[in-house]
Amino acid sequence: MGKTSIGTMTEKDFFDRFAYDPKKDVLGTGLLGTTYKVYDKKENRFVALKVARVRDDKGAFSLADEVNLSRQLDYHAHVARYEFVFRVEEPVPTDYAVMDFYEDGHLDDFLRKNIGSMSASEMRFLLEGILEGMQHLHQEGVILKTLHPADILMHRSRAGVPVPKIAAFGLRPFRMPDETNAVFFPDTPINPELAYVAPELLAGKSARYQSDIWSFGSIAYRILTGEVAFGAPSNLVTAKAISEIKRKIMETELPNGIKTVAPVYQQLLLRCWSPSLEMRAKSANELLEILRNPVAESKPISTIQAATPTELVENELVTNEISSHNTHFAIHFLWVAGLITLCLVGWFSFNAFKPSNPSHEALAFDRARNAGTLPAWNAYVKRFPQGNYAGEARRVSDSLIHLKSYYMQSAKAKMKADEKDGVRLEYENILKIDPDDAAVKQLLELLRTEL
Repeated sequence: MGKTSIGTMTEKDFFDRFAYDPKKDVLGTGLLGTTYKVYDKKENRFVALKVARVRDDKGAFSLADEVNLSRQLDYHAHVARYEFVFRVEEPVPTDYAVMDFYEDGHLDDFLRKNIGSMSASEMRFLLEGILEGMQHLHQEGVILKTLHPADILMHRSRAGVPVPKIAAFGLRPFRMPDETNAVFFPDTPINPELAYVAPELLAGKSARYQSDIWSFGSIAYRILTGEVAFGAPSNLVTAKAISEIKRKIMETELPNGIKTVAPVYQQLLLRCWSPSLEMRAKSANELLEILRNPVAESKPISTIQAATPTELVENELVTNEISSHNTHFAIHFLWVAGLITLCLVGWFSFNAFKPSNPSHEALAFDRARNAGTLPAWNAYVKRFPQGNYAGEARRVSDSLIHLKSYYMQSAKAKMKADEKDGVRLEYENILKIDPDDAAVKQLLELLRTEL
């Protein structure tokens, strides 16, 4: 789509057409401007009007630039669209951008009204919608930089499902307040974007798609718990408050509330909040995969009290990035324990396919999920090769086969090293996956006799 032209309007024409109270009708405030609920007398409807002064510095990103950018993007159900933009030159050059008004306001408004009353499905649909919108924008080459709840507009579908729409289009500057030189005014709220900013941005590095992944994690935590993950004790701008928020983000000081959310969401948050870009999720699609095919973490976060924030992230994320030269048994044990639970226990958190009146197929799927063993999953696939859940079942089955092979190789290596206890542990792990493996049963019995 071509570049959107900027219309012009006099101040009198503006107020003749639009009616609002600048104090009472504020919908949200961001770095690029303030959004109001406005009555459009010409169209006889309420609209959302974003207002931003045009900066004097040459090449500065303006609200008109944001509108032009958004109008060039392909349509997506979870991305809001501006209708038009115009500029009032006097007394101060100001851009005004119009978009649909959503009765539920932005995400913070929505959560204040609905936190504690949303169902598990509604929360999941909300998270998936934001991720789908983010993935679309990333595919269009847009980095959001400082996505936060006020950037997400909300409405409900006819079926009552919450539908998020991302209404910020990135490419805007982010300025970290200088806590040593800033001038603070009494009773001024902290910029709401600050608590959602990725550590690399606070460190003065360039933004990347993974910076948005971090911000999404903080938004997801707000949706799941009603709390701000990296907030300050006071919501007012002080040098101490800004410094505290920055410290929590830079040190990845995980909030206590992460222990209270379901394992699938713990995994999601930890994939967002890794301070290492190598370990952080690479794309929104990767996070969608976690939500739609949930797997549990190696152990509940509440049991890892002594770990530092960085260690907690590294231990909870079951990855293949553990260095091959690291031979410490403790690290090896954590990795193995994570893989066991990954495949055997994780599917308990999957509840998206439970119909109120379960079919034979659904009951068979539940039996396989509850058993968690390779024979159980294979039995389901054999009975329902084209079933609704066959794809998920094959994925789990393949993971278990891979894990069983790993344990077998590990057992052989320990056999050569004459580590009988280690060999026994690996064979016991294999039997948890495949209790029908007669050869393993025989070998384990032999080991127990020798020991």
